[in-house]
Amino acid sequence: MEDYIYDEREKDRCWYKSVCDCSKCSNSFCIRHYKMDSLTHMALMEGKLKYSIPLKLDKDGTDKEAYHRLREIQENISDFVNRGKNLLIYSVNTGTGKTEWSKKLMLSWFNSIWASTDFVCRGLFIYVPSLLSSYKANISNPNEYFKYIDENILTADLVVWDELCSKDYTEYEHAYLLNAINQRIAMGKANVFNTNYSLDGIQEKLGSRLASRVIGSSEKIEFVGGDKRSWGV
Repeated sequence: MEDYIYDEREKDRCWYKSVCDCSKCSNSFCIRHYKMDSLTHMALMEGKLKYSIPLKLDKDGTDKEAYHRLREIQENISDFVNRGKNLLIYSVNTGTGKTEWSKKLMLSWFNSIWASTDFVCRGLFIYVPSLLSSYKANISNPNEYFKYIDENILTADLVVWDELCSKDYTEYEHAYLLNAINQRIAMGKANVFNTNYSLDGIQEKLGSRLASRVIGSSEKIEFVGGDKRSWGV
């Protein structure tokens, strides 16, 4: 993982721009922005990934109840994380907001702790295909990406497992995921899983042991509507 370098120009896209008088910090150091920026960096949320985009419900209200429940979790994110809860967001459709809601929950967690936290990894946003690709590569050629995740995966308060079930896992990939997820659940660490598969599809992709950890330990929220990404809204 590359060393963190704070770029004050990022304040132009500050998370608090709509509720903060930016004129007061435009030419001065802002500890709030700095700590949020460092938290997202340590979570591997870089570029567009660290900024959530608006989501727009279908006109017929499809997924309204699911979104309402996610807002409740978001508003009580400290309770969710501190109690080591787990959440599974799933849908066979794309663009329904699974990844975006995962980002919103992570950012809400960081917003709740920025003032009191030290500069340590408090969350990880893991794109599972990249994790497993680096895991395989690390066997013959150690890489910093996998090393960083491996060092923090059991201590981070919250881990987002983005695009779980993205492929048929090898025996070694399956064993790694099972071990990491099982240990986090046993330690009472919070997790958010998202996937483009149904519950039956998750069972088929993950196998009974891993699927039972993911499905059995999690509150399950399904999206059934279409694309809800509303760029620029």
